[in-house]
Amino acid sequence: GGAGGGGLAAKEDRTADARVVLKIIDRGKALEKPVTLLQLAEQWKGLVRKGPGEYGLPDNTPGPTGSKADCERILVMMLLEGILKQTFNFTAYAVNGYLDRGRNAQSAEHGSFKLMIRPLHLPNETSSAGKRASGGGGGGAAKRPKQSSGGKA
Repeated sequence: GGAGGGGLAAKEDRTADARVVLKIIDRGKALEKPVTLLQLAEQWKGLVRKGPGEYGLPDNTPGPTGSKADCERILVMMLLEGILKQTFNFTAYAVNGYLDRGRNAQSAEHGSFKLMIRPLHLPNETSSAGKRASGGGGGGAAKRPKQSSGGKA
């Protein structure tokens, strides 16, 4: 057990989401339709809009909560945690990266491996007071507006 979280939000258990994603991947393999990260996010998010769709998942399969960006974030975390892995297909014109089951996929399905992710939106970020909220750890030096000083050297 570790001491204090330093003000960070508690992690959420997203293992149930990982199981649904693995079902989509397994179904795609059975249909010989490999999926990229973006295709998988669209298929998964499509469960909310359209139901089981071409992958024929059961009607009671839960869709994700949140935006497509949230889905992509969970998929990336699944890659980092080894639940998913990326395989590459080389053609004369392109290199395509597809997602497949990773080394921790079976453990996640059976509950011995938990996918714990910090929420995308922290509960205490609801206030929009103050425009100088640079303490979010986002590294705000990436893009700075051009300043025209008018001075010629």
